Amino acid sequence: MNSLERILAILGGHPVDRPAYTLLLPLYGAHLTGAPMKAHYSDPQVFLEGQIAVWERFGPDLLFGPYVFPSLAEAFGGGLRHHTTQPPTMAQPPYESAAQALAQWSPEPTDHPVFRYLSECTRLMAQHFAGQVPVIPSLPSPADLPVFLLGAEGWLDTLLSDQTSAQALLEKASTFCVTWGQQLLESGGFALGVTADFSNPDVLPERLIRGLTLPALRACFDQLQGPLVLHHGGCRLAPHLGLLAALPGVAGYVLDPRDDLAEGRRRLGPEPLILGGLSGPDLENTEPQTVKDKCLTILDERRLDPRFILASGNADVPLGTSPNVLQAVRNATLEWAAVAP
Repeated sequence: MNSLERILAILGGHPVDRPAYTLLLPLYGAHLTGAPMKAHYSDPQVFLEGQIAVWERFGPDLLFGPYVFPSLAEAFGGGLRHHTTQPPTMAQPPYESAAQALAQWSPEPTDHPVFRYLSECTRLMAQHFAGQVPVIPSLPSPADLPVFLLGAEGWLDTLLSDQTSAQALLEKASTFCVTWGQQLLESGGFALGVTADFSNPDVLPERLIRGLTLPALRACFDQLQGPLVLHHGGCRLAPHLGLLAALPGVAGYVLDPRDDLAEGRRRLGPEPLILGGLSGPDLENTEPQTVKDKCLTILDERRLDPRFILASGNADVPLGTSPNVLQAVRNATLEWAAVAP
């Protein structure tokens, strides 16, 4: 059973040869190839070589496109800050206000090198791993895209104090995300990894979520012609799944490492995928045996859940993480499968 076959079986709730696992390793490909960050996040061929190295070394069952939402700010006219050991971050948002964003909104998904890079990364990966490994590119939801237009504080202030402008911006963001998300799917994405931080009650009052951001998510997700995987972002997700579980097109949920996986399953019911159990950034400072033991415990606890995938949450696995730690995750799935009843 290869990774694609394994994931399709898990989606259907069917038996598999071993538990599936994945880690957020778009950044880590640069560790294996030695590519400079700027090349890794601007040259699709360089990024592809990193993901080939990731798969050959660790064999995860899902691979991900570049996780570089701040680069979207550059496409809209903002500034980026480049780093030597992590993805680029936003140095300056493109717009000072929602009114300015609405008046000057211009990019379309084919108009800037950022979009061409992301689309080509998806296409090259899907082509290389065709029939073997599903590829999941990332997309900010309409509720989160304005963060990269106004900054987090600017977007939060708009949501709290100017719902008329917030609504107009959400409508523009939804149209944009449908167009961009569909382009990523047509480039070969198996599913889209989508965030929804500003539809989480840990970030925004629930009345604004129900009145503003959740309708924008529904409108967007309903138009995307492909499955979605909702990522927790930086917030706990399990306590809020009653609010988010009915979104159209969402096939799976990546839970926060602090979330209780059993609670997530209770709140979601038996059908959607649940991914989680590990914190990607914490792997840098964890011993291989500790990671392996934790994975075995999680797999044992979820042994009766046919739609569970062992996965890392939070941000990318850091460059300084020992390859032995990542190999320990794979070893745990193989060992558990060998001894499981």
